[in-house]
Amino acid sequence: MNSILSTFGYTAAGAAAIYAFYPAPGFSLAIEKWRASGSYKMFRNYKIFYRDEEGQGETGTVLLISGFAQSTYDWRKIWDGLIKNNRRVVAVDMLGCGFSDKPRFPTYDLALHADLYEFMMHELGIQDVHILSCDMGNNVASELVARYEDRVAGKANSKGFTLNINSLCILNGRVFTGNAEIIKVEKLLLLPYVGAFICRYLYGFSMFADTMTKLYGSTKPTPGDLHGAWAIFRFNHGNALANKFCYYVVDRLNKANRLTTAIHRTKVPRYFIYGNKDPHVAEDIINAWKQYVSEDSLMEIDGAGHFPHLEKPSVVIQKYYYFRESIKPIVAEPNVAPAPQ
Repeated sequence: MNSILSTFGYTAAGAAAIYAFYPAPGFSLAIEKWRASGSYKMFRNYKIFYRDEEGQGETGTVLLISGFAQSTYDWRKIWDGLIKNNRRVVAVDMLGCGFSDKPRFPTYDLALHADLYEFMMHELGIQDVHILSCDMGNNVASELVARYEDRVAGKANSKGFTLNINSLCILNGRVFTGNAEIIKVEKLLLLPYVGAFICRYLYGFSMFADTMTKLYGSTKPTPGDLHGAWAIFRFNHGNALANKFCYYVVDRLNKANRLTTAIHRTKVPRYFIYGNKDPHVAEDIINAWKQYVSEDSLMEIDGAGHFPHLEKPSVVIQKYYYFRESIKPIVAEPNVAPAPQ
């Protein structure tokens, strides 16, 4: 009887895996074009995908930091708007995301991601950036601000990188993490073996599409949007790493005091653009921003959900341009051309 049940279990798991994950989805022409316009660099023996493009603006390098299960391709709808108003725009796929390598690390923590961005900016000859981040990328940006504040305070920086942050604009997400809770699905993903099983065998396209669609506001993703996001998520078996990548929700709680203090005390200009239909932006997040930063640095986008840069791209560009114009008198930055590719 036990052998029959074991055989049935293995067969069911195998069938679930085949149903959920094979054949591997291909990329659309638009995604292939995006990837072809990027480049790669090596970081700790792993390939890192990035796009680095010269803009039409006179000054300002924008560093784009994506969120959980997202990629550089998620910035496509505001890319041209950023190029129009900035001297340089750079987007980097984190390890485990997008077109970068996806090693099977035990966990992916915020320090790893921050190390990567500091390394990439150093490699590209960039010393001053305006950070525009979303979702989990906001926590990575907070770690970069904390490191910047350490350098301003004269604390040692063993890596020798001197990345100056001229401004920080976050989209959706949470940067004050002291009262954050780990939601049920995240707790499941973080369970040993259980999380790995869910990611490998149960979390197929249908669940992915349903999860993503619920995060949108009044403007819903098209089937092409969902299939494209799934194809990039699946690339290099990235779906199998989601439980490892999800460790950031624990890491941001462990570092809550450091990250909150950095965002609260920094003199770096800060701005928060959020959609009022985002199920992840609760009242406590808004109130924390008002308390630790200011009420006038909040900008609500009506009808937008968790991905305002995909749902309302022209509005995001308009609000971000307003923010950048408002801080021009207090931000001095060099006019540096892109590094050779």
